[in-house]
Amino acid sequence: MEDPWGVDQPAATTRQPPLPSGLAAHAEVVRTGVPLRVDADYVEPEELPEVEALIDQGWTRLSDAPSEYLVPALWPAEHRCWVADRTPPTWDPGRSTSEYYRWIRPRETSGPRAWSRDEDVAAEARSAGLPPPPGGRVWLVRSPWHGIHTGDVLRLITRRADGRRRMSPPDYYRTGCDVMAMSQEQVADAIRRELPVDPVRSVGADRAARLLDEWEIEPAELDRWCEQTGLSSRALVAWMSSAELFDEDIVDFVRDWHRHALPGDPPSDAAAFVDRDLAEVRRFLDAGFDLYDAGMLEYVGVGRADAWRGAGFSAQDTYELLRCDPDLTVAQARAFDDATVRADRCDWIYHGFSADDAIAWTAAGLSPQRARLWRATGHAPTDVPAQIDENWLLRVPPELRPPQGAHFGTVSMDGGEPEMNGWAELPDPPGTRGRFARRMRDDPHPWIQTD
Repeated sequence: MEDPWGVDQPAATTRQPPLPSGLAAHAEVVRTGVPLRVDADYVEPEELPEVEALIDQGWTRLSDAPSEYLVPALWPAEHRCWVADRTPPTWDPGRSTSEYYRWIRPRETSGPRAWSRDEDVAAEARSAGLPPPPGGRVWLVRSPWHGIHTGDVLRLITRRADGRRRMSPPDYYRTGCDVMAMSQEQVADAIRRELPVDPVRSVGADRAARLLDEWEIEPAELDRWCEQTGLSSRALVAWMSSAELFDEDIVDFVRDWHRHALPGDPPSDAAAFVDRDLAEVRRFLDAGFDLYDAGMLEYVGVGRADAWRGAGFSAQDTYELLRCDPDLTVAQARAFDDATVRADRCDWIYHGFSADDAIAWTAAGLSPQRARLWRATGHAPTDVPAQIDENWLLRVPPELRPPQGAHFGTVSMDGGEPEMNGWAELPDPPGTRGRFARRMRDDPHPWIQTD
């Protein structure tokens, strides 16, 4: 078959200006292997200066959604272009809510977490009977028909593919081929008949217009909200996306945000503040905390957060310690400064141990998870055999060991040690503090029940 990908088609530009700060920080992660602490949005190919320049010229970058994987192969060659993808190969492995920050790390190239978008696209291309595309490209397209918006064409393909329950990349590709075979008059007529919401041209970008269609917002509504907030349509779309508010509630939220002179227009994660008292958020900032601190320390409160900071604890320490036990005092936290338990203090507190208890169980050679099993079965640190390093089963109280010669299997790894069915459900002694025991008791404290 003819080359559908334009393998030999030159890049729209080979100019590669310096990366902006966000992308440069990710590139440094790849170069050094040192993870990046993040409290902001992910980086996107749109942030590449050469991609921004093409968008300003009227091109539309295809999204990373699987439905658009094969769109370049169906698009007329003269109305598509590409540039080298310089987006740094990083990823966010996710985080437990016990951690204050998430961390961006270099993308893994092997092992169970390895992933390559190019490989996924190549596999979908083969499923559609296409040759694999060249890798490492950021694709952009423009409308093949004068007077018809690129976003409308892509929305029409999506609408028809969705209506036929054909949303896999190969079927989306075939639907797109059907649309491309239509005349300009047929496409224009289909857009009028099949798309319930006209794109909002004042937004000034295909992506924004497609978002408004997805959110089912009428142009007149957006215009009214823009007038009420004093924002441009593009700015208001950014606010709605960040706050995850897609109705008239966005107006009061933006007004309240500006009334309290909070930073960010919009901030990177406005949704974290939608149900917050913004006057309290302002008090966090006035006390010298930043907006991220104000979001993460909601259940601590500004007064208590300030007291912990005055005692020498960082905002991160305060979050991680009080999430493990919302009733922990500064003195109780400070007791974990002992070198033998300092590194695992959050685990000990999470499982409801005092610093003295943690020191005793550590001396007996047990981790917080294993110490909890011994405590739950009525044992003290002095009951732990001295030779526990010789066999992992000796780190388990006698009551929980399988009979000698019995077959058994471990179901997971807990703290680097085998875990068996039923151990996690063992009840802790009455009144045990710490997040683990309180969750087991269905404690209603909002932080205990929030992940």
